[in-house]
Amino acid sequence: MAAGLSCADVARELNRSEHWVRRHYQKLHREQGFPKPLLSGGELVWDPVHLQAWKDRRLPPSLKRTVRILRLAEAAIVATAGGIPNDVAASELRLSQKLGLITEEEVTP
Repeated sequence: MAAGLSCADVARELNRSEHWVRRHYQKLHREQGFPKPLLSGGELVWDPVHLQAWKDRRLPPSLKRTVRILRLAEAAIVATAGGIPNDVAASELRLSQKLGLITEEEVTP
């Protein structure tokens, strides 16, 4: 896993704009326990492990193992194929909505 996630990386993870993340990360921290960013050369950087834990916080224990396995598979695809195909990303978004991990409002920037 990368040493840190940039604001742009976090925005992609949350299906939001970078501007939205910069405006709302403090409110998300106060209200939902969103991880605090680290500062790296004046830039906001998040720990990828903390961000994934935050995203997984509402998952029932029975799904957490499955999600970890899927993330490992995703990392393997990225490492070997150079990226996640658009249809896979769209499926991940639909699954996240179905599991209640994100709402329709969170998807629409």
